[in-house]
Amino acid sequence: LEFRRVLFRSVFYMLGQERMHRIIPKMTSGFDGIAFLYDVSSKNSFDMFPGWCEGMNYEHPIIFIGNKSDLEEEVNQEEVNALAHRINAKLFFTSTKTGENIDTAMNSLINDIINDPN
Repeated sequence: LEFRRVLFRSVFYMLGQERMHRIIPKMTSGFDGIAFLYDVSSKNSFDMFPGWCEGMNYEHPIIFIGNKSDLEEEVNQEEVNALAHRINAKLFFTSTKTGENIDTAMNSLINDIINDPN
């Protein structure tokens, strides 16, 4: 039985920082899993993801989180589903205000990391 240690090595906040686009693939190499987060009440927070996801390595578990699910949604659900499908990510909707679905999303990522054969 092999035990793997789950460790959150780094947290990057890059919202709106277009200059970071070209180094994202290098920043995410070596990670065991990735959690992408956007604000469902802000179309701008989602619009950056399709470009940022180009050139990334998708061989490890990814979750895509729409946060602030307690607010009115401004992001087209079809676009969200299409991007999650394209990067092979599990999609979750959470609310940090109410605590809805946060444990479910993070536990899913952790379980996928532990069970990932890569």
